[in-house]
Amino acid sequence: MEEIEEIKKIGKTEDPGDCYPTHRDEFTWKSGTQWLRAKVIDDDCEGFWRIHNDLYDLSGWEKNHPGGKDWIALTKGTDCTEAFETFHVFGVSNALLQKFWVKKANGPRRYRFTFNEDGFFKTLQRRAAKVLKKVGTGPDWLSTITQDFLAGSFLLCFVLLCYSPTYPIAFLAAAFLGMSNNSAHNYFHLADKFAWRRFYFDLSFVGSREWRISHALSHHLYTNTYADLEISSVEPFLEFLPVPKGQFRRMLQHVISHVFAFVSYPASLIMRIYLILFENDEVLPEHSLPWLQLLILTAATQNPMHSLCLWLTMHCSAGYMLVIQKTTTHHGPEVYHAGDKMRTDRDWGLHTLETTRDMDKSSDTWGVFAKPLVFTTFGNHMLHHMFPAVDHSKLELLYPAFYETMKEFGEKYEYKSFKELIVDFHAQLDRTEPNLSRT
Repeated sequence: MEEIEEIKKIGKTEDPGDCYPTHRDEFTWKSGTQWLRAKVIDDDCEGFWRIHNDLYDLSGWEKNHPGGKDWIALTKGTDCTEAFETFHVFGVSNALLQKFWVKKANGPRRYRFTFNEDGFFKTLQRRAAKVLKKVGTGPDWLSTITQDFLAGSFLLCFVLLCYSPTYPIAFLAAAFLGMSNNSAHNYFHLADKFAWRRFYFDLSFVGSREWRISHALSHHLYTNTYADLEISSVEPFLEFLPVPKGQFRRMLQHVISHVFAFVSYPASLIMRIYLILFENDEVLPEHSLPWLQLLILTAATQNPMHSLCLWLTMHCSAGYMLVIQKTTTHHGPEVYHAGDKMRTDRDWGLHTLETTRDMDKSSDTWGVFAKPLVFTTFGNHMLHHMFPAVDHSKLELLYPAFYETMKEFGEKYEYKSFKELIVDFHAQLDRTEPNLSRT
């Protein structure tokens, strides 16, 4: 433990661009709402919204925000530069911003990422915007129908489970719930006018609003850095960062990683209850959905214990499907993790390029199955990270812009098979030494 603490101290002093968040290692702060509270402390924006080196007062504008009021409310008091730059594919006019300008920020940003107009990300964004102006950023008919079909199939299987409360049917319901959750993840990234289907995500133990924080505002914007909640939330049980680990711990992590994936949903539910009771987290109407399932199942079976077991089996299995897919796309020995040497060029898009991996899900490879595969496996994952506010149905259209920009900047990106993703995921759990070879 002393060695790990020493490495964390080094991260604080030698890498000011990857700063160590307040309360990061405290167990009761490993949730989205607590992460935001710590970010408010660290960013020190005087209750305003920071974009680059300026402070803005967006109070009262929540209802007019095209993306929905959630994004404004959640980012109050924080540096939201990364969200501002990556969520607005077509940009935001300076004239509009100036209406809300308050003053210059007191000091430099805590975050190392740059968004220079001639840099990788802004160049890619301009090229993508030309495509998206023609096709739009919202879902197409297949995206919405697929989501409705998956959620409807889960509900149908749940009704069947009430009539025939057996484990095979519980696993079948879990399969559809897992795929529905994966697809619904796409919707909580979108502007609210497209995003009511995000509430399908709340059919499980994890919530769409919670994941808008932990996933969209933390993981997506600060992938594999100390500020990535999807890294810190599993510590100390799983250490994805390259820190000293004994042989026994390394061996144990390979088992724990899958156990953790299986129990991640109930763990999230328990954390939600704790935060509501003791940390004044808000109770939302959608929080009732999984509990309503348990009540209905218990009423149908007249067997509370059996119903509880079926309910937990269903949600644990769905959680495993989601978590394993999500984590394997960001971990491997060659992938950047906090503690590794950083690129000299701190462009946000280049950071995303070296922290995100994907399988080939193109239409050329999968034909008519490509889009259903995309909808249920976190999208064309690299492009989803580059353009989180673009519906998954439009991402494949951006590959020509992506490849053109990679060629211009001399970058390479290789797809992985699912087997390779799993192998590399476990190899990262074994890694104890930082990668110091980047340029």
